Amino acid sequence: MTRLDLVRAVDYVPTPTQATFLRDRTPTRLLCGGLGSGKTLTGAWAALAAALENQGRGDGMLVAPSFPMLDRLVLPAWKRVVPRELIRAHRKIERRYILTTGDSVWYGTADVPASLEGTNLAWFWGDEVRYWPLASWQNMIARVRVRGARSLQRIATSTPAMGWMSVVFERGVADRRLTRISTRENAPNLDPSYIPTLEAALSPRLARALIEGEFVVLEGAVYAEEWQPERNVITWEHDKRFITWLSIDFGARRPSVLLAQQVGDTPWWDHRTGRQFAPHALIVLDELHPDECPTMRLIPRVRELLAGRRVDQIACDPAGAARDQASGLASVELLRAEWGDIVRYTSDPLDTSIPAGIDRVRGALCPSDGSPPRLYVERRLARADASYRGLVKALAGYAYPVERDGRQVSDHPVKDGTYEHAMDALRYLVTNSQPRPGGEGRVYSYSWGGGGG
Repeated sequence: MTRLDLVRAVDYVPTPTQATFLRDRTPTRLLCGGLGSGKTLTGAWAALAAALENQGRGDGMLVAPSFPMLDRLVLPAWKRVVPRELIRAHRKIERRYILTTGDSVWYGTADVPASLEGTNLAWFWGDEVRYWPLASWQNMIARVRVRGARSLQRIATSTPAMGWMSVVFERGVADRRLTRISTRENAPNLDPSYIPTLEAALSPRLARALIEGEFVVLEGAVYAEEWQPERNVITWEHDKRFITWLSIDFGARRPSVLLAQQVGDTPWWDHRTGRQFAPHALIVLDELHPDECPTMRLIPRVRELLAGRRVDQIACDPAGAARDQASGLASVELLRAEWGDIVRYTSDPLDTSIPAGIDRVRGALCPSDGSPPRLYVERRLARADASYRGLVKALAGYAYPVERDGRQVSDHPVKDGTYEHAMDALRYLVTNSQPRPGGEGRVYSYSWGGGGG
């Protein structure tokens, strides 16, 4: 039974591009698609087909970037496609399914490359490989080596990202194939509002990547196209009607703090200025970027910055669980001791990924559908001294590295020790306060009581 015959035998009709990928016999192949393009489900079908083609000839493996993504995305897709009669046992402690063919389908994560060593496989399926370390991809490639397998298969599905993924699949190597799929092709299987919502959340450049599935070459300033002071710089005074956020990038040498306000979950018209704000729009109205200031000494400085204003939510780096150099205590716990249980951070790779966070900031600065921005900076911050390492200067100066041959092979900006701290604080703010593109995430529900101030 071919891959296409297999999926036609059940209640699943692949799109033309999905069907092309399922017919493909290239040993190493990637389905590179936009959000909502059906790539994860297609990957699960390709994995099942590989298991049936190699029945009795070798094990397979399902790999996600992390355990949350394994539980939320990969395993549900696998359970949806695999026939119950094909499963003899599911041994959760061993992290494997035992098939009636005698083979095993193992599952694991790519966040610790060494954990993928030691297995001998006939095939694997890796989902969202853009979030994988290169070492994990190399380990999995080396695992597919069972002698006598009918069809050695290395199957990958992902949204696009520059870096090792584009190098591996865009250089025309004979035994590798890249198949692109647009979210628009899968529109009949999506809610009618899904693609318009994506277009509103993404910048034009990011729409090419996260809707059309294209590798977007990133060069020069990170926000060169999206950051436009004439559009994103506005006049704003603190308004008690709206949520107040702090966003903190910890660091004993050069921490950064942003103070912002956020409008509600419906459009808001400011009659004073005649400006319409999109739902969840953010306005950064103050900032703090001291030198040589560990968290214990940073907290009094933040109190001064607040100047009696209440703070409702605090976003920070998940690395804040590390110890503060001055006190020996976790930075997050120092914040909670001061302001209570309003500190927000996430360890989900979809949220901690720098490229993914940059994508969200871009979409907030300049939605691709032409709707109003969801990220502004108060005008006072645009008049900072030339020597000040503030947000406005960082938005203009934050840049990607460029290789000597002119080819950019990384989607991580330069860690310059100057601009990166304000940019990290901005990512934490947007990531923790905005829905994920396509409605995959959530905005925190706010409690108007108990905030510090």
